[in-house]
Amino acid sequence: MTTLQHICYGIEEFSGVDLTSSDQHLKNSDSRVQRDNDDCRKMVELSKHYNPFPETSNLISLSTGVAGDSRINCHMVKEEGILGIKRVEGSF
Repeated sequence: MTTLQHICYGIEEFSGVDLTSSDQHLKNSDSRVQRDNDDCRKMVELSKHYNPFPETSNLISLSTGVAGDSRINCHMVKEEGILGIKRVEGSF
């Protein structure tokens, strides 16, 4: 047992409070789990009919919806990053 565990146990003993059970996991109740499962099923059904990720050959940002073009060169990310830093530093 670690020192911290001994301290916590001592505080529990002194205060007469047992912290092994609490209300902190109320969201794990059967009704909440059932509701979450139902909501998940609804989302799956919705995505079957309305695909949020249409097939495309373009690279599209999920956060902005902006589509990339032929200037995108992900395979050279390190080189582009170094070049960008040099531009900021003024050494290029």
